Amino acid sequence: MLFLAPVPKKLTYTDGTFTVKPGTALKLLTGEGYEPTDLSSAAKRIKMPLDLALTDTVKVPASLTIKADMNADIPCEGYTLSVKPTGITINASTPQGAFYGACTLAQIYDQCGDTIPCMEIEDAPDMGVRGVMLDVSRDKVPTMETLKEIIDKLASMKINQFQMYMEHTFKYLNHPTVWKNASPVSAEEILELQDYCEERFVELVPNQNSFGHMERWLKFDEYRPLADSPNGGESFWGHFDDPFSLCPIDPKAKEFINSLFDELLPCFKSDLFNVGCDETKELGYEGSRSKNLCDQVGTGRVYIDYIKNLHKEVTARGKRMMFWGDIIIKYPELIPEIPEDAIVLEWGYDAKHPFAEHCPKFAETGLDFYVCPGTSNWCSIAGRTTNMIENIKNAAKVGLANGTLGMLNTSWGDRGHQDPLPVTWPGFMVGAMASWNAEKVENVPETLSACVFGDNTGKTGKVICDMGDAHLVFNNTIGNSSVPWHLVFNPSEHSVKYVTAETLNDAEAYMKDIDVRIAELDCDEKLMKEITYVSALLKLAVKCGRAFLAGKTKDDLKADYDEIKKRHREVWLLRNRPGGLEDSVNWFTTYK
Repeated sequence: MLFLAPVPKKLTYTDGTFTVKPGTALKLLTGEGYEPTDLSSAAKRIKMPLDLALTDTVKVPASLTIKADMNADIPCEGYTLSVKPTGITINASTPQGAFYGACTLAQIYDQCGDTIPCMEIEDAPDMGVRGVMLDVSRDKVPTMETLKEIIDKLASMKINQFQMYMEHTFKYLNHPTVWKNASPVSAEEILELQDYCEERFVELVPNQNSFGHMERWLKFDEYRPLADSPNGGESFWGHFDDPFSLCPIDPKAKEFINSLFDELLPCFKSDLFNVGCDETKELGYEGSRSKNLCDQVGTGRVYIDYIKNLHKEVTARGKRMMFWGDIIIKYPELIPEIPEDAIVLEWGYDAKHPFAEHCPKFAETGLDFYVCPGTSNWCSIAGRTTNMIENIKNAAKVGLANGTLGMLNTSWGDRGHQDPLPVTWPGFMVGAMASWNAEKVENVPETLSACVFGDNTGKTGKVICDMGDAHLVFNNTIGNSSVPWHLVFNPSEHSVKYVTAETLNDAEAYMKDIDVRIAELDCDEKLMKEITYVSALLKLAVKCGRAFLAGKTKDDLKADYDEIKKRHREVWLLRNRPGGLEDSVNWFTTYK
């Protein structure tokens, strides 16, 4: 059985097999509108030992033919793939469709080797936009090698948009104080990633939060005066001590944001721009500079006026604005005032998030919107596999029913981003599957193993998915996080009340079984270090639970915490830059 990500819309097996034979040709053919070189990206996906020919006049018989013709009756991102005993043919109406056909064939070849069963595939996506957003601001900035690996694997699963969520991790040349210890992404690196994405039909979209979540800037004296609550105050999350959001009524704050736009946006070819503007927690609350105006005209009015001002600035720079919809959804009467070409990002990360309630409110006004579920990796240690799958499937189903432009699947790094990259891959893959073919999100562990980790036994994917559901053994769930994470990082708030001796025994037995299966894996050293680190964190959670039930504290587990911090540093540097590492390590000691 083949495990493909995403699952093709229509796959029919036919009689016979095709055997790959070295010395025959891979032919790139084009009809009206294209040149053979337009198919170079598709050709690079083919791993078979074939000789490349860019013309049909070559006498060597073709084992594989890739053809793009703009007059072909195939959707622009769709393709057909035909495997017969005499050869393989990929047809498309665009080079992008041909690339996706080649990606499917590459997955088939990885699993079948030189003997491929005959089949007919007809395929095209449900959603026009199939995006991923990766948080590179909560301490963890991947190396360029890692970013390229992520983009390449996402492209192989037909993802066509990629964003890096930024707060302070772009190398703004006028603001070195903010990023000097963060190992930021430079303009030169953005240009390099731009070319890398373009070759893989991935749109690289700029992303800079522009209202809330600016604490990494506002903690410095030179930026603190721009804050809505420079000395902290009250919020919808309770009291806070440090500035968090920009002041929406301060002209200098607006000038500051415009200066960031002027430096960031020229690096990107995309005509889209995500300005964020989520979780403006102190807007209108006691201690905020905006409180008086919010009391006079309404908090929603102050928010939407700020959004409309941002829209003017973004439009003036030739971009189309997108922003998170969590604040404006609280003021549905103001939704009609959202600029008509803005894209609203409807986000929610738990399985029962009310996409079905929120999406129609945007759709009925004619606004374009994305559904934005998440990979459930953050504040979880090992992920939350079942929650993630249901969250993404729900977003896709509701989004399609309400005419969404697409999906932006999000991976966050809240509170230290302790989870290594393999924890995020199940969510990345499920998002790719659901946004291409929402009806066929199935065989997740086996598909993850084969298509992401190159393990056709299914064992690697099963271990990672099962570790992602370890939190369920504690017989309790916490929204947007997990009990094991709280046991390790935040015992003062979530510890004894969520565990019993019995659930801890169950969790210990669960992890013993996982460890037996980890020992059987055949994977590279880097991946093994990451998997065993996640296992160690989950086992530390059990140990913390036992200690807290006995009235002990983190101080009584100092040796355990010292060891896990050592492993955290080692695993972090396998794929990520050093900036932000010590900030992440600090979360093990002090919950912030």
